Amino acid sequence: KKDLDWFFKQWIYGTDYPRLDIKYQYSGQTKTLNLTVTQTQKAENLTPSAFILPIEIEVRTPSGATNETISITKREENFSIKLKDAPINIVFDKDLKIPLKSVRIQKIN
Repeated sequence: KKDLDWFFKQWIYGTDYPRLDIKYQYSGQTKTLNLTVTQTQKAENLTPSAFILPIEIEVRTPSGATNETISITKREENFSIKLKDAPINIVFDKDLKIPLKSVRIQKIN
């Protein structure tokens, strides 16, 4: 008995796909990974300005991998993840649960 109207509007009746621009920065002082996720797809009649995307992130550090699930619901959102070490690699949607998407990841120094 969940409302799945959002799912059908964006994936069945909609057009285009999410284009994600991800920028990240790690603070060694607070041991926090800060992510800024921006959806850059052109919002048109049948393309939402912001797709609703529950997405899993794997962050690999020297001490191991951490998996977090975030829920993207806006055109631009910020997320923070506590880590023991600086990230070596970040993988968005490693299990390809959202098969049609474009992801660009950029580290901010």
